[in-house]
Amino acid sequence: MVHLSLWRPSLGDEIRVKQEGSRCNLNYARDLVGKTKEPVAVRALTNKGWIVDSVSVKVGEGEKAYKAARACLQRWGHFQLGWSNVDPSTGVSEGTVLAVTSKTLFLWNCNPLRIVYNQQQEPQKFRLPWSPRPSRSFRFAHGCLDGHMLTGEESFSVEMRPDGSVWYDILTFSKPLHPLAVGFFPLTRFFQHKFGQESAVAMARAVREDTAGSGRSK
Repeated sequence: MVHLSLWRPSLGDEIRVKQEGSRCNLNYARDLVGKTKEPVAVRALTNKGWIVDSVSVKVGEGEKAYKAARACLQRWGHFQLGWSNVDPSTGVSEGTVLAVTSKTLFLWNCNPLRIVYNQQQEPQKFRLPWSPRPSRSFRFAHGCLDGHMLTGEESFSVEMRPDGSVWYDILTFSKPLHPLAVGFFPLTRFFQHKFGQESAVAMARAVREDTAGSGRSK
């Protein structure tokens, strides 16, 4: 079902991939669905042949930075990298089918995925002044569907920690599945690393620009 082309897939191509994906199942074991909620358990998957990747980067400080980071995730700003993108109008609620478009050297591909969970942690509105400030977080993960070039799951989260720092995290477990992904495994790994690094830069830039913009508007 994966769409492969020498030209960038059109919106119509992405819609077709999503329509076909909506009729497909996740292409990894049921007991692993949602496993990215458990970072320690994910890291243990390396013993079972899975490739585990993680990114954790501080992107700002305070409430405004957290809201900007969360908004970036919700509009798929962390995927808008030029060579990789998701339609910004795509939702992030559980069950949503999406299409990830990316370019590997000269070949474009469009792969189907499904949101497997969406979690948000918000503190109580009222707390005692001397109580520690609780963490706030927003997270969702998508899993690969039948027809994807890879198998596995990837989560994205933003968190404001008790000290006020805002962090962006990616956690992935995957294996190559399509013959091209298997045959060009080193290239597959190169682009997985490239995505993690550039996604973190995109998130930090979005937070910086959004918080700067809100500051000027006052």
